[in-house]
Amino acid sequence: MEELQLGKLIQKFRMEKEVEPKCLYKGLCNESTFTHYERGTYVLDNLLAHRFLKRMGVEADEFILLVSESEHIYFTWKEKTAIALDEEHWEEVEELLKETEIALELKCNKKLQIQYYHYLEAMVQAVRYENRKEAVQKLEIAIKQTIPNILYLEDILLSELELHMLMLYLYYGVIEHSLVLEDANILFRQLEKYIVHTNMEQKKQAKIYPKLICMWINVIQEQIPLVEQKRFCEKAIQILKESKTMYDITELLRIYVSILKELQDEKVRFYQKYFETFTALFEKGEVTTQFQPELLTGRREKIFLITEYLKAKRIEQGWTQEKLSENICTPEHYSRIETGKTVPSPRTFRLLAEKLGIHWSSCRGELDTNSLKAYALRQEQRTAGIEKRWEDALYSLKQMERLLDMSRPRNIQYVKSKQIIIEWSLNRISTEDAYEQLNKLFMLTNHMCTEEQFVYYSQTEMEILGDMAKLLCVQKKYKEGITLLEAILKNQKKSRVAFIYQWNGLDFIIRVLGSLYFAVGRYEDSNKAKLYSHQINLKMRDAGNLGEILDAIADNFEHMGEQYSELYKELYRQTYYVADFFDIAYIASFGKKYYEEKFDDKIKWY
Repeated sequence: MEELQLGKLIQKFRMEKEVEPKCLYKGLCNESTFTHYERGTYVLDNLLAHRFLKRMGVEADEFILLVSESEHIYFTWKEKTAIALDEEHWEEVEELLKETEIALELKCNKKLQIQYYHYLEAMVQAVRYENRKEAVQKLEIAIKQTIPNILYLEDILLSELELHMLMLYLYYGVIEHSLVLEDANILFRQLEKYIVHTNMEQKKQAKIYPKLICMWINVIQEQIPLVEQKRFCEKAIQILKESKTMYDITELLRIYVSILKELQDEKVRFYQKYFETFTALFEKGEVTTQFQPELLTGRREKIFLITEYLKAKRIEQGWTQEKLSENICTPEHYSRIETGKTVPSPRTFRLLAEKLGIHWSSCRGELDTNSLKAYALRQEQRTAGIEKRWEDALYSLKQMERLLDMSRPRNIQYVKSKQIIIEWSLNRISTEDAYEQLNKLFMLTNHMCTEEQFVYYSQTEMEILGDMAKLLCVQKKYKEGITLLEAILKNQKKSRVAFIYQWNGLDFIIRVLGSLYFAVGRYEDSNKAKLYSHQINLKMRDAGNLGEILDAIADNFEHMGEQYSELYKELYRQTYYVADFFDIAYIASFGKKYYEEKFDDKIKWY
């Protein structure tokens, strides 16, 4: 069960990325301990494992953490702090900080617990009490937990939290004059170079780089030539476009428009429209347009609860507690594990996992591999799919097939399901054939949704079910599609963690369900689903499906009556500008043509 051992997975990733061990473990542990982690002779706790992955540039939600009941208490507390930060409920953050028995007593990496605790303290001081000098001091304590030298980052890899803390230290340090300008410039240049040139996941880069540029220009604008400011902004905008994300987009566009005006650059007329569009979208979605240097928005860790996951897999495969525990532990001990009254030892969990066919990459649910190249190709394939560049998406899938072990059900499910939908989109296979093939793929992992038992669905499985429902919609079998997807949502809500931590797949389910409601004339239900998805994606700054969602919401309002005419006309206009900004040509061209033919053929777009 090599794949179950986090240390060996991290070693494979490190070697694939050609990362020197010292750059990865520096500030986290010593060389000897790290060697034991990679060999699997020391147990690697979840906090530290995730920090190693994040330092290698892997996005927070790329892998699932299997957590015990005791760890779940800490991760639930951490999730509450993240939500409170997102919603700027600073009193709640301060109250959560008082729960030190949860925040600092989990039996895993103490440095990382202390670091996060002081980071939260710094945020409260900076925002609630406007005491930025105190915030700088708290940040310095937090940073030095894992970064020995704040002004020297040459031989260390950094997670997004570590980068964010360094950026805030720079930002507040310059404002409060606690960091001399020369040191501030050194730190900024190192951070900018690190983010641009380190091999990190694209969406992580998008989360960090625009914020750094906005911070830097805001605090030291007069000392940076306009041409250099423009170059930094254009790099940040390009990163957002390529990643289909909206991190700090309104502040970045505000700064960029101001620069273009001063330079009398003709591009200002385009970017002024983009700025107005995104500002209106955020305000309508009740998401602030104010620059928030303190907030690190976006997707967070995915977690599975060990007790729930074991029980779901056991029942799915028809095992009794007695049969599963045979030759591993007593049935009574296993019962205590499943109810959360005791934590399985690493050996016991490994044996149970072997018997159930659980391993790390299958928990993740999309690809059964340790190859980072395969994950990169998957991102290329997804981007091509969003933009409907079908041949490019097929090419990426073909390359993935060469890297993956295609005897494994998870890999077959992912690759073949995407190929089927593309072939159907290109009219190469019929709707009926596509549905039957997807159904067979889904049954490879033999998940059956029941009224009584919660089932863990992987993201791939949820996407297959969503595509099956779309094909039912094409066949006008609306009731069947609605019944299928409503059952999935009902199932997910049975879990204490699944609905919170598996948003990627659920987002697709909710959007397809909205389309099915639309097809049967349930426009208000359709809008409820689409608007829910829209607001969550705005909060997470995810623009991958933004144009499509806006167009669907506008279509709903148009069918609801002329009394909504101003609203849906504005939504159609916004659809065009969003699609044009993110270079999603098929939505932009269709939206523009539809608007001009139906509403105003003399509209001046720019």
